[in-house]
Amino acid sequence: MKNERYEYLAEKFLSAINNNVEYQEEHVDSGESYAHLIREGDWQYHNGDERLKVWLKNHEFSIPENWDSFTDEVIDWCKYKPSNIYQTNEDDFVVSSFLIGEIEDQYCWEDLQRLLPCTNGELREFVSLVKNDNRFCLTVYESNNTYDIYAYTSTDACWLFYIDKEFVLGLT
Repeated sequence: MKNERYEYLAEKFLSAINNNVEYQEEHVDSGESYAHLIREGDWQYHNGDERLKVWLKNHEFSIPENWDSFTDEVIDWCKYKPSNIYQTNEDDFVVSSFLIGEIEDQYCWEDLQRLLPCTNGELREFVSLVKNDNRFCLTVYESNNTYDIYAYTSTDACWLFYIDKEFVLGLT
């Protein structure tokens, strides 16, 4: 395979990987998939009640009389946004955050055929070349003269679940 042809196919493959990374890091429904984890233990594990009481006090709010109902509202109706592990905002209360860490993409032989405009022979040659290309972090499995590729991308992105002062004012 000529280098120009390989580079063309590699760029198409990299574009598909980057599209999935963008989806995992920025699309709302990707963030929504973490929301249930707050109630399923993250709130208790990270001392949500105590942290929220300190935040309320630091922002000159009184502790609500019906604490359990208040925290249910916080957990159920907090906002969320894409963020990263280095971003901080002391004005908002962080209900929870979930590190994405590593994004895995799976491309079966049929996916690769649809994604990359080439013959089966070219595709086999492409796979043999791409698995040694340092632009990619891949695991390649061969079975019956076809391939499955797992692509891995590390990221410092996370989904941040939070409330702001306006949220608290709406509940009090």
